[in-house]
Amino acid sequence: MLEKILRNEPLARHTTLRIGGPADYFVRVDSRDELIQAVKWARQQHLEIFILGNGSNILASDAGMRGMVIENHADEIVVHENRETSENRETGEHRETGEHRETSENRETSENRETSENRETSENRETGEHRETSENRETGEHRETSEHRETGEHRETSEHRETGEHRETGEHRETGEHRETSEHRETGEHRETSEHRETGEHREREESGERLRVIVDSGASLPGLANRLARQGWRGLEWAIGVPATIGAAVVTNAGAHGGALSDNLVRAEILDVAAIEIAATQDESDLLWHAETMRWWTREELQYEYRSSFLKKHSNKFVVLRAEFELERDDATHCIARMNQYTEHRRRTQPTEPSVGSMFKNPPGDYAGRLIEAAGLKGTRIGKAQVSMVHGNFFVNLGGGTARDVMQLIELVQARVREKFKVELELEIQIVGEQSGANNE
Repeated sequence: MLEKILRNEPLARHTTLRIGGPADYFVRVDSRDELIQAVKWARQQHLEIFILGNGSNILASDAGMRGMVIENHADEIVVHENRETSENRETGEHRETGEHRETSENRETSENRETSENRETSENRETGEHRETSENRETGEHRETSEHRETGEHRETSEHRETGEHRETGEHRETGEHRETSEHRETGEHRETSEHRETGEHREREESGERLRVIVDSGASLPGLANRLARQGWRGLEWAIGVPATIGAAVVTNAGAHGGALSDNLVRAEILDVAAIEIAATQDESDLLWHAETMRWWTREELQYEYRSSFLKKHSNKFVVLRAEFELERDDATHCIARMNQYTEHRRRTQPTEPSVGSMFKNPPGDYAGRLIEAAGLKGTRIGKAQVSMVHGNFFVNLGGGTARDVMQLIELVQARVREKFKVELELEIQIVGEQSGANNE
């Protein structure tokens, strides 16, 4: 990973507003393991850590950021779709069903045998996750055991039933191209390799009623996930189709739109407590002591969600989101797609196309920030190369060459005018990050 670390990387290249000075250290990570490794390395170097998603919802200082910026592209997705039959309920046997069909490009590689390798490790038992091992190497084909071939069913052992989770890995990308990685780790993880170009994802499903559980890495695209699941007939995230956020950023900020919010469907989130990592007092610099609470799943209640806020947001940069689990309900795919199309059209009509940070201010109780800004006559107001959008008052745009200083001055002007005219204090929805020279957090 060290070879991937950049020095003095301009953050303007990585933010949707196209503003931001250099980061002392910058690294892109493409998996959960790399994300954890990057955090460990930064702590070894006594560096502050900032996790960057797709660069929306932040204003980066012109002076840049000290410490390490980790751009998170970890985007593995595991889907569990469950249905109980009367036979299952009577016998207690859990059977996988669903669309586990493969194309010539969507083949699993492995002899998918449940052997002594397919047992839970201590990590499995602690996290409640079931991972399988296998050899996904030579043929790129998925071979089932004789029991699979004879019954057409995948039967889970008592260990499967105890954990309730069967892990698959895969990378989920906004381009709709889903590639799954193939690594077999000593922890007993079962990872499948292949490129899923036509479907955009390889799914493993365990059916139970009309609900679906999906575990997603924190660097995955929120609108990409919403689009994929809605087209499969799962409702709950359609509102997110136009929200330019990663899963991790959405978990931190409780992202939402059109009356929906991430906390509505979130079950739990896997969190890394950066402050709990200590450098071991040994000569081996790579040896870190991990406290029991360093990395664990947090419940929705522990995350303390509020409107566009959470415990994580209030304690910025002290925690790293690794994964999130959501629950969705079955619906007609045409209905889900219709809702997405409606939201997409609304955004197309009401939001600017120029580089923007997203919604600048939170909506005050019983009103809308955009309405107040426009009613104060501020639409189109400009300072330097930063402007209040002519399309929507709650969006500030970069006309080209704008600076964080321009944006900060515009923020202060808008807040002052709205306060003076309506006696309302507009609270920032975005985060201001970096050295204080115009800005500071995610």
